[in-house]
Amino acid sequence: MSKYANNPQTFMNSYLSAMRNTIITLTLGIGIYGFSKTFKNKRSQLIMRLLSIIMYVYSIILCINTNLMFRAYLKKIEEVNNDKLPAYISLKHWKIYEILGWFFSGILVLLIILATKRYVLKFYNSF
Repeated sequence: MSKYANNPQTFMNSYLSAMRNTIITLTLGIGIYGFSKTFKNKRSQLIMRLLSIIMYVYSIILCINTNLMFRAYLKKIEEVNNDKLPAYISLKHWKIYEILGWFFSGILVLLIILATKRYVLKFYNSF
């Protein structure tokens, strides 16, 4: 069985990169929603808004998966290697990143609810 390197700083960089991807995906969804208003055709607007909601949902799934991965890593590192960590790594501060990640997930849920509500209302009003 091969051994894998355990580099906490690399893992943290990966976590922050995944959160950045979540924010970029959310921004793309917001941009698509704004772009949908430029269409004259109502059906095209609804399709673009649906695509926007899909991007929101993708963003929340990515964010939740990233937070769950980070939580599992923090638990594992506390159990196994807490005494072997470099001095510059503070798990206390890393846990704040997890809290911020869950807070951001809450914001995403709120945006999804608002966007979906508007989409459903516009969808029913178009018929």
